[in-house]
Amino acid sequence: MRINGIDLDIGFVESENYGTNEELEVFELGSKIYTSLTGNKAYKSYSRVAKILNDIPDMPHRVDSSIDENLSKMVYKMIHPTSILRAEVFSELESFIAIY
Repeated sequence: MRINGIDLDIGFVESENYGTNEELEVFELGSKIYTSLTGNKAYKSYSRVAKILNDIPDMPHRVDSSIDENLSKMVYKMIHPTSILRAEVFSELESFIAIY
């Protein structure tokens, strides 16, 4: 993201207690990245417990064609509207991550 000039404050808060629910951490991080990339919220609202998603977001690179397609696919996997297609743990995102 740094190579693409994306400055993102992840905003981890120690007082937030996710317990061992990495799925929520992945989803919330993906939502923050989506907003940072596109300037839009992925979802107008959602429930952490019930995962009620009231709309379907576009892939980030479809909102802004200058967004790297690989990054776009990773973020979309984090917030995918179909829960069975959504990344539940960070290790599911390894194929999208390149360290330079």
